[in-house]
Amino acid sequence: MCTIGDGAFQMLGMNELLTVKRHWREWENPCFIVLVLHNGDLTQVSWEMREVGDPRYDTSQLVEDMDYAGYAGLLGLRGITVKRPEEVEDFWEQAFAADRPVVLDVHTDPNVPPLPAHISFDEAKGFLSTLLKGDPAESAVIRNSARAMAAQLFAKAKDAVTHDDTTQP
Repeated sequence: MCTIGDGAFQMLGMNELLTVKRHWREWENPCFIVLVLHNGDLTQVSWEMREVGDPRYDTSQLVEDMDYAGYAGLLGLRGITVKRPEEVEDFWEQAFAADRPVVLDVHTDPNVPPLPAHISFDEAKGFLSTLLKGDPAESAVIRNSARAMAAQLFAKAKDAVTHDDTTQP
Protein backbone atom coordinates (compact mmCIF):
# COMPACT_ATOMS: atom_id res chain seq x y z
CA MET A 1 0.00 0.00 0.00
CA CYS A 2 1.07 3.54 -0.74
CA THR A 3 -0.33 6.85 0.56
CA ILE A 4 0.39 9.93 -1.50
CA GLY A 5 -0.98 13.43 -1.92
CA ASP A 6 -2.39 14.50 -5.26
CA GLY A 7 0.48 16.93 -5.88
CA ALA A 8 3.16 14.28 -5.41
CA PHE A 9 1.05 11.81 -7.37
CA GLN A 10 0.94 14.21 -10.33
CA MET A 11 4.68 14.83 -10.10
CA LEU A 12 5.83 11.20 -9.87
CA GLY A 13 3.15 8.70 -8.90
CA MET A 14 1.23 8.68 -12.15
CA ASN A 15 4.39 7.66 -13.97
CA GLU A 16 5.00 4.78 -11.58
CA LEU A 17 1.49 3.44 -12.21
CA LEU A 18 2.76 2.67 -15.70
CA THR A 19 5.34 0.39 -14.08
CA VAL A 20 2.62 -1.25 -12.00
CA LYS A 21 0.53 -1.70 -15.17
CA ARG A 22 3.42 -3.46 -16.87
CA HIS A 23 4.25 -5.89 -14.05
CA TRP A 24 1.26 -6.57 -11.78
CA ARG A 25 0.16 -9.71 -13.66
CA GLU A 26 3.53 -11.28 -12.79
CA TRP A 27 2.93 -10.83 -9.05
CA GLU A 28 1.83 -13.74 -6.88
CA ASN A 29 -0.54 -11.41 -5.02
CA PRO A 30 -1.96 -8.48 -7.03
CA CYS A 31 -3.14 -6.63 -3.90
CA PHE A 32 -1.55 -3.21 -4.31
CA ILE A 33 -3.43 -0.09 -3.21
CA VAL A 34 -2.48 3.51 -3.90
CA LEU A 35 -4.38 5.94 -1.66
CA VAL A 36 -4.37 9.37 -3.29
CA LEU A 37 -5.32 12.18 -0.90
CA HIS A 38 -7.13 14.38 -3.41
CA ASN A 39 -7.51 17.95 -2.17
CA GLY A 40 -6.29 20.08 -5.05
CA ASP A 41 -3.46 21.62 -3.03
CA LEU A 42 0.22 21.07 -2.32
CA THR A 43 -0.94 20.73 1.27
CA GLN A 44 2.30 19.98 3.10
CA VAL A 45 3.99 22.99 1.53
CA SER A 46 0.91 25.18 2.07
CA TRP A 47 0.94 24.39 5.76
CA GLU A 48 4.69 24.82 6.03
CA MET A 49 4.22 28.29 4.52
CA ARG A 50 1.50 29.06 7.07
CA GLU A 51 3.69 27.90 9.95
CA VAL A 52 6.40 30.41 9.03
CA GLY A 53 3.87 33.21 8.64
CA ASP A 54 3.18 33.28 4.91
CA PRO A 55 -0.32 32.81 3.49
CA ARG A 56 -0.91 30.14 0.88
CA TYR A 57 -0.60 31.47 -2.68
CA ASP A 58 -3.06 29.83 -5.03
CA THR A 59 -0.84 30.41 -8.06
CA SER A 60 1.86 28.14 -6.66
CA GLN A 61 -0.11 25.78 -4.44
CA LEU A 62 -3.18 24.66 -6.36
CA VAL A 63 -2.93 21.31 -8.15
CA GLU A 64 -4.61 20.64 -11.50
CA ASP A 65 -7.83 18.69 -10.97
CA MET A 66 -7.56 15.11 -12.18
CA ASP A 67 -9.69 11.96 -12.08
CA TYR A 68 -7.13 9.60 -10.51
CA ALA A 69 -9.55 6.66 -10.36
CA GLY A 70 -10.36 7.22 -14.04
CA TYR A 71 -6.65 7.24 -14.87
CA ALA A 72 -6.24 3.90 -13.09
CA GLY A 73 -9.10 2.52 -15.18
CA LEU A 74 -7.39 3.68 -18.40
CA LEU A 75 -4.38 1.60 -17.37
CA GLY A 76 -6.47 -1.51 -16.73
CA LEU A 77 -6.25 -1.12 -12.97
CA ARG A 78 -9.18 -0.62 -10.60
CA GLY A 79 -10.07 2.97 -9.73
CA ILE A 80 -12.37 3.94 -6.87
CA THR A 81 -13.46 7.51 -6.08
CA VAL A 82 -14.38 8.34 -2.48
CA LYS A 83 -16.10 11.67 -1.89
CA ARG A 84 -17.86 11.15 1.47
CA PRO A 85 -16.33 9.95 4.76
CA GLU A 86 -19.07 7.37 5.28
CA GLU A 87 -17.95 5.62 2.06
CA VAL A 88 -14.38 5.02 3.18
CA GLU A 89 -14.83 1.69 4.96
CA ASP A 90 -16.79 0.05 2.13
CA PHE A 91 -14.33 1.21 -0.50
CA TRP A 92 -11.34 -0.06 1.55
CA GLU A 93 -13.01 -3.47 1.62
CA GLN A 94 -13.50 -3.33 -2.15
CA ALA A 95 -9.87 -2.33 -2.66
CA PHE A 96 -8.52 -5.22 -0.59
CA ALA A 97 -10.83 -7.68 -2.38
CA ALA A 98 -9.87 -6.51 -5.88
CA ASP A 99 -8.19 -8.85 -8.34
CA ARG A 100 -5.81 -6.14 -9.51
CA PRO A 101 -4.03 -3.03 -8.18
CA VAL A 102 -6.35 -0.24 -7.03
CA VAL A 103 -6.16 3.54 -6.90
CA LEU A 104 -8.35 4.95 -4.13
CA ASP A 105 -9.03 8.56 -5.12
CA VAL A 106 -10.10 9.98 -1.74
CA HIS A 107 -11.30 13.58 -1.78
CA THR A 108 -10.14 15.43 1.34
CA ASP A 109 -10.22 18.95 2.75
CA PRO A 110 -6.99 20.91 2.16
CA ASN A 111 -7.75 23.13 5.13
CA VAL A 112 -7.47 20.43 7.78
CA PRO A 113 -4.12 21.06 9.45
CA PRO A 114 -1.55 18.26 9.20
CA LEU A 115 0.14 19.73 12.25
CA PRO A 116 1.82 17.54 14.84
CA ALA A 117 0.16 17.16 18.24
CA HIS A 118 2.62 19.65 19.74
CA ILE A 119 3.81 22.72 17.87
CA SER A 120 6.42 25.20 18.97
CA PHE A 121 5.68 28.76 19.98
CA ASP A 122 7.38 30.01 16.78
CA GLU A 123 5.19 27.71 14.63
CA ALA A 124 2.04 28.93 16.39
CA LYS A 125 3.19 32.54 16.02
CA GLY A 126 3.86 32.03 12.30
CA PHE A 127 0.48 30.38 11.83
CA LEU A 128 -1.33 33.30 13.50
CA SER A 129 0.72 35.76 11.47
CA THR A 130 -0.45 33.98 8.31
CA LEU A 131 -4.07 34.51 9.21
CA LEU A 132 -3.46 38.22 9.75
CA LYS A 133 -1.94 38.49 6.27
CA GLY A 134 -5.08 37.14 4.60
CA ASP A 135 -4.70 33.47 3.74
CA PRO A 136 -7.27 32.67 1.00
CA ALA A 137 -8.76 29.82 3.06
CA GLU A 138 -8.64 31.68 6.37
CA SER A 139 -12.11 30.81 7.71
CA ALA A 140 -11.81 27.10 6.81
CA VAL A 141 -8.31 26.98 8.31
CA ILE A 142 -9.52 28.49 11.59
CA ARG A 143 -12.60 26.25 11.73
CA ASN A 144 -10.67 23.04 10.99
CA SER A 145 -7.81 23.95 13.33
CA ALA A 146 -10.30 24.50 16.15
CA ARG A 147 -11.99 21.20 15.32
CA ALA A 148 -8.62 19.37 15.39
CA MET A 149 -7.69 20.97 18.72
CA ALA A 150 -11.07 20.06 20.21
CA ALA A 151 -10.68 16.46 19.04
CA GLN A 152 -7.24 16.27 20.69
CA LEU A 153 -8.57 17.72 23.94
CA PHE A 154 -11.54 15.35 23.87
CA ALA A 155 -9.26 12.36 23.29
CA LYS A 156 -7.01 13.41 26.18
CA ALA A 157 -10.01 13.91 28.49
CA LYS A 158 -11.46 10.55 27.49
CA ASP A 159 -8.11 8.86 28.09
CA ALA A 160 -7.81 10.54 31.51
CA VAL A 161 -11.32 9.44 32.50
CA THR A 162 -10.74 5.90 31.24
CA HIS A 163 -7.41 5.75 33.05
CA ASP A 164 -8.98 7.03 36.26
CA ASP A 165 -11.83 4.49 36.04
CA THR A 166 -9.40 1.58 35.64
CA THR A 167 -7.19 2.56 38.57
CA GLN A 168 -9.96 2.88 41.16
CA PRO A 169 -11.13 -0.22 43.07
